[in-house]
Amino acid sequence: LSAQNGEGHYFHFIQPNQYDSKKTFTQEEQKNALAPQGPYSFPVKNGYPALQEQIEVLRKNNVNVFSMIEIFDKVKETVYSDNCCHVNQLGNKIYAEFIAERILKTRF
Repeated sequence: LSAQNGEGHYFHFIQPNQYDSKKTFTQEEQKNALAPQGPYSFPVKNGYPALQEQIEVLRKNNVNVFSMIEIFDKVKETVYSDNCCHVNQLGNKIYAEFIAERILKTRF
């Protein structure tokens, strides 16, 4: 986003991941989006708590950081499209709405 003085603004959004989630997964997600022994599960389970611990530190240093980790926790429909972290059209719509709302509410 352009600022009036010609400088841009940085926003950081921590995306959700099915390996650090309270979402009730659909049958499709259980089949296609979960691989507990796969290469993504361990790093997410160990890395996401560290990310969450840094959110307040970043905010105190004037970084526009927002956690989307819980964004799908109450979504009953399928949103995850693979066993990494990618989402379908519904997931992208939910992302876009969340991101747009946070940017519009941010005061500069």
